[in-house]
Amino acid sequence: MKVSVIIPVYNVVDYVDRCISSVVSQTHNDLEVIIVDDGSIDGSRQKCEAWIQKDDRIILITQENQGVSVARNKGLEMASGDFIAFVDGDDYLDSMYIESMLEPFSEDVNVEIVFCGYRYDDNGIVSEYGFFEKDCVFDRNDSEKLISRAIGVYDNNIKRKTHIGTPWAKIYKTCFIKENHIFFEPGMPRMQDLIFNIKCFKLLSKGIYINKSLYTYVRRPESTANNYNAKYELDAVQIIDCLNEVTEGLSEKVNEAVKYKAVLLLIEAIRLKYSKKECKLSLLEKRKEISKMSKTEPFESALSHNYCFVSNSFGRNLFLMFMKLRMYLLAYVLVIIKYKGK
Repeated sequence: MKVSVIIPVYNVVDYVDRCISSVVSQTHNDLEVIIVDDGSIDGSRQKCEAWIQKDDRIILITQENQGVSVARNKGLEMASGDFIAFVDGDDYLDSMYIESMLEPFSEDVNVEIVFCGYRYDDNGIVSEYGFFEKDCVFDRNDSEKLISRAIGVYDNNIKRKTHIGTPWAKIYKTCFIKENHIFFEPGMPRMQDLIFNIKCFKLLSKGIYINKSLYTYVRRPESTANNYNAKYELDAVQIIDCLNEVTEGLSEKVNEAVKYKAVLLLIEAIRLKYSKKECKLSLLEKRKEISKMSKTEPFESALSHNYCFVSNSFGRNLFLMFMKLRMYLLAYVLVIIKYKGK
């Protein structure tokens, strides 16, 4: 069983050697390693070129910077394996990652996606997390449960750092992806992963979750996900519009999950626009801007909605309460405290 491992790379010079080494050192040898360098300017491409000389299973594609969606789509176009795995260029794998993830496919030909738990590496401090509490089998009846989880609605007893909408910690059957014309949205400013996996979960006939932490996600302080973003609320509007489009016709539970996602994006907008040192507005000006933002869609309807579930996050519940009561400065201070140093 041949696996195409797609690695998008962009300015991860301090991490990419470890990433590639963990892939080529897998106990499962039948690999096609497709590295797509997305216009790196820090020496990452040169490191990838050196790996081509060491291992003939590696293919390197270079392109001008067009974003991770275009890079992954290039990899999908090139992939000739029976299965596809995505690995981010700063992350790394357990040596038995692919071997362990292929076992369910060999046992049942109807399986289309296998995913597993993960480790979270925060500056060398590594913790283990899972998407579910135990091994699970999913069928068509579970698609909306998976979609709601991916969007951001979680069971209260799940300890996690991210959601199941990531393309990593998963192996996909290639024919499932290509025959259903599933790809990453190149025009999305962020959360392309989430949209990609919602498309997958909508069509999924059978999926398997292995409750083992076999993939390590590395948190980088310099990641663009943590940078100042003056137009984040515009990005959020585009994300919610895309989520509404891809979940059209699904249940009220999923619709509610999309509304709640708008609340989470509002928190991110405050964090990335108003709580960063690059923002030169006064405290009162920030309050005014947050108030104005809360009265625009999709945030207004998300804040006015009475949710049928209770979040496991005290901070999120408190933020929602402050925003509903128009206590905008308290909501702002809460975001500052919660994300201090991030």
